Amino acid sequence: MEDVRKLRPWHIVILVLAFVSTLTFTILRQREAKEDELYNKVVTSFDTPESHSAFNELITHRGAHAHQLILKIATDNSGFIGSVQIDAIRFLGQTGDSETADHLALLVRPWRGVEVRAAAVDSLLNLPCSAECVHLVLDYKERMSRGDVSAEAMLDSEIPNEIRERENEVDQKLDRVLLKNKRDMLRSLIDIYGLGEIEVSPFALHLIRELKLTEACRFMRVDKRFPPSPNEGTLFPRFAAAREQINATRQQVCERSSSVTP
Repeated sequence: MEDVRKLRPWHIVILVLAFVSTLTFTILRQREAKEDELYNKVVTSFDTPESHSAFNELITHRGAHAHQLILKIATDNSGFIGSVQIDAIRFLGQTGDSETADHLALLVRPWRGVEVRAAAVDSLLNLPCSAECVHLVLDYKERMSRGDVSAEAMLDSEIPNEIRERENEVDQKLDRVLLKNKRDMLRSLIDIYGLGEIEVSPFALHLIRELKLTEACRFMRVDKRFPPSPNEGTLFPRFAAAREQINATRQQVCERSSSVTP
């Protein structure tokens, strides 16, 4: 009793803080252990009612650890967890941030199933899309425009109409993601796809036409920056062909838009 009386106030404060810290750490570790248990049940129960039940309990948890586990479910590569992955992707679309969007944008790949792609795109529409996210969206659209084989085409040469419709829907929603982030899209078109140069990527011109991207018009005045050389068509046929495509795109997107402006 005498020892307790000898304790100074700051001694008591330290003891209380140490006790609270230990208790908080213990509770945190117990909660994370429970979250790990739920995660393991999700990924080992193979799309059963048990896995869905575990996931539904997991999403009631808050904090960085639970978020990372849900993100692991959303980005799963095994192909065994089924529709729980779709649920996780859609959940993150309501609770994520720009870093989450970067991870989900990686799911928008031709070799991913169309339902995974569709869920990821829906989430991207709800999340802030960073420059990296925009780059990944552009990369997917370029892959599809050049004819990369989708997951469904790998399994069956005859793709059902409903799958094609879903892919078209994904593409249209990705256009909306890009139009919400025009600044980063233009920066990628300039830095990666050569917008503003003679040898601009055909994909960039295709995208500008598709989106009617008038903001790109000032970067397509190549005749002023790179005047055509004499006999360019004979001496430099590649440059001549590229110039023709650029000028055709500018005429279609820029001159037509200015002609209808009141």
